[in-house]
Amino acid sequence: MPKLIEGLREEIIECAKRNLQGDNPDFSLRVIAKDCNVAIGTIYNYFSDKESILIAVMVDEWLRRLNNMEEIIANSDDPEEGFVLIRDEVYAFIVFYAPIWMKQNDNLLGGQFHTQHFQLKEGIGETIEKLLDKFEIDYDDNTCEILAELIITISFLRDVEDNDLRVFFRRLFSDSLEERDD
Repeated sequence: MPKLIEGLREEIIECAKRNLQGDNPDFSLRVIAKDCNVAIGTIYNYFSDKESILIAVMVDEWLRRLNNMEEIIANSDDPEEGFVLIRDEVYAFIVFYAPIWMKQNDNLLGGQFHTQHFQLKEGIGETIEKLLDKFEIDYDDNTCEILAELIITISFLRDVEDNDLRVFFRRLFSDSLEERDD
């Protein structure tokens, strides 16, 4: 069994993140190894391939975004604004990773796309559910899942204005919001 260096897995993830940022991201094991001052073979002690590193980077960032969404819900005084801010967090995540997904296409993440999409939708749906529960807004079984898919779509397209999203939210949950306002 290879000797594992404490903290190196996290350092590899951080190096990979830095290499993904900027105008010309270079996501190669050679560059990551050089930035971490380790041999390429050492990286294989922690990750099986480039896809594993990219997934680890994305999961790390997604967990950070979910934490931000939890804070948004905790600090929100307005469910409509909370909904818009959740969309903004998803947008920030997607806008960073969409070019990487498109560039890597089937070579990297091709087999993982549906799994990643499902996990993204599930996390967003759970967050929306928490927002609705906080404000005691009634919803049906599939509402949060459908809203999660909507948020993913409008985050990719970025063609729905904040006010339009607020109006949509208010119309969708008008009965619960009217009861709350009374």
